[in-house]
Amino acid sequence: MKFHEKLYSLRKSNGLSQDELAEKLGVSRQAISRWEMGTAEPSAQNLIELSKLFGVSIDELLKDDLSLKEQQSTSEREDSAPCAVRPKPKYDILFIVSIVLIVCHALQVLNSLPVILFSVSILFAIVLWSVSCVFHAVNILIFELVYRHYKHEPNARIHRRRYYRISVWFFAFTPSLVLASLISFGIFPVNIIFFTFLFYFLICICVTLILRKEKQK
Repeated sequence: MKFHEKLYSLRKSNGLSQDELAEKLGVSRQAISRWEMGTAEPSAQNLIELSKLFGVSIDELLKDDLSLKEQQSTSEREDSAPCAVRPKPKYDILFIVSIVLIVCHALQVLNSLPVILFSVSILFAIVLWSVSCVFHAVNILIFELVYRHYKHEPNARIHRRRYYRISVWFFAFTPSLVLASLISFGIFPVNIIFFTFLFYFLICICVTLILRKEKQK
């Protein structure tokens, strides 16, 4: 069997549509279609992801003289060998962590927003801004550490894009407020709320567009 025939058979046997497989790999549906038609070949990184997703080796995917039945028996022999690939966790840890951290972002904003906007003490507001920025930075650091550990899981990149796409609408507000305040106090008098929301939407829209562009690659 040729590679494109194996890919089609593996996708069908796992009950995946071209759109679903494309989402798991972080590529376009057109790319999957071209692979299955034999008019294009996946990159080395995509071959690695396909190998992990379907539980077959790269050699088994590429060698034309191996049928799927032979691939399965070879995979069983490899699985019984003491080597190995890290077992797939029972739960989607990265998804759970991303949801928890997004909720933490939201709670931090809800707790600090009234105090930041209505505080009569500039010094207290600045301290609160700093604490909020540090909190969001630690939140992102925790996610990246967890992502680094589980980045080889099939849906890892999907969860990462979703985490930043949602989280940016929470953690971008505090930096935007800080920027608006610096302009107000350091350069010329302006409407802080206007500039806060201007910076806020610019940051959020830019991050969302960048993540969507990355998804389409």
